[in-house]
Amino acid sequence: MKKGIFVVIILVIAIAGIFGYRVLKLNKNANIINANAGAETNNSAPLVDQGKLKSDYEQAVYQTLAEFLSDSRPQNFSASAAKQKILDLTVPTEYKDLHLNLVLALDEIESGAAQADQAKIEDGLEKLEALKGEYGWIVENF
Repeated sequence: MKKGIFVVIILVIAIAGIFGYRVLKLNKNANIINANAGAETNNSAPLVDQGKLKSDYEQAVYQTLAEFLSDSRPQNFSASAAKQKILDLTVPTEYKDLHLNLVLALDEIESGAAQADQAKIEDGLEKLEALKGEYGWIVENF
């Protein structure tokens, strides 16, 4: 009989130990999850005013193209410099296609200038003209 009570006590202690371990492990995991959730909210990017982003982008593209296409542009403002200015801009979602096409057109002009290939330069300029026709706000500003 004493052996039976002893075995029951050992089993109760073992079960209590296993239960306590599981509870501690669950609490530790919950703390890790809560810490990670807090880190994600603290590291989130600030909200961007899409209207201001769009307006700033349009203005910067206008200024860059106006300077690049101007007859009185500085000698050091090449297609490469214009392309870099365009690449440095933060692009609103609705202008991603425009942005890509501007870079490709300026890259073609840059490549044509480097190779002294007037046909490539003209192709790039035609692409810029097509973009001005496709995006009315560019035409309004030129």
